[in-house]
Amino acid sequence: MVALSLQRLGKRFAQNTILNDINLDIASGEFIVLVGPSGCGKSTLLRILAGLEHADDGQVILNGRSINRLPPRERNIALVFQDYALYPHKTVYDNLAFGLSIRGTPKAEIAEKVTAVAEMLQLTPLLQRKPAALSGGQRQRVAIGRALVREAQLFLFDEPLSNLDAKLRTEMRMEIKRLHQRLGKTMVYVTHDQVEAMTLADRIAVINHGRIEQLGTPAQIYQTPATLFVAGFMGAPPMNLLRLPVQWSVDQAHAYIAGQVIAVQHLAAQQGQSLTLAYAQNISPSATRQITTQQMTTQPTITAQTP
Repeated sequence: MVALSLQRLGKRFAQNTILNDINLDIASGEFIVLVGPSGCGKSTLLRILAGLEHADDGQVILNGRSINRLPPRERNIALVFQDYALYPHKTVYDNLAFGLSIRGTPKAEIAEKVTAVAEMLQLTPLLQRKPAALSGGQRQRVAIGRALVREAQLFLFDEPLSNLDAKLRTEMRMEIKRLHQRLGKTMVYVTHDQVEAMTLADRIAVINHGRIEQLGTPAQIYQTPATLFVAGFMGAPPMNLLRLPVQWSVDQAHAYIAGQVIAVQHLAAQQGQSLTLAYAQNISPSATRQITTQQMTTQPTITAQTP
């Protein structure tokens, strides 16, 4: 069942196109990660889903209903911000309860939901503290808990771990993954960190210049990149990109690139034509990773595998 459908979505600021023809279907309970370099449009896309920005083109369909014209308070979508956005004068309990309070939720129900979420996120001993008395990881858990108490139909995360140190990032990644498995809710997560993308996602959408370059599982994104941008962006260290001439064997069974024999599955190149070769050196000598080459003129995708 499709929980969220983005149909030909577009966004412009003045003369600058930020999002262009975004099409994406997200299944109910799926964890989708939007990854890409800074400025590619991924956070703008998240803000459109939350209702903080309006799309210039296309439709956002949530559970079969267009939400383009709905204000944020009527969308039942929870957003976790990059900078936590906690109220410094309120306790952890009051921060968690605030969203429910302004909706007129009965106090007994608020207490029940806050207690349950605090226990889930190991915040119970901290309920009477204020944000200034919390560590970075604790503040992040409070921000996530504030979204969880709403029992929203869609959860959005806008680079929620970027302000944490390496150790806390690893711990919070595990915590977010456990939360998704426990709750089974649809989640859309924005990051520029490919490690987060590869470890958290059911599927990854790689975005560049406002377009989705490739959508697939982490294994698909890593092993069979669809474009040179994906090949160069995903992976640590990144794939090497070299522009080299191609020479064919006499029987046309093999191609030679930089003196190396390539067993060709599909290579639409002429003798001496320059191609861009993308390749990765694996740790294991026996392991192979598919490589993608692309013609510099007509730009068809060509896939080959090292022998």
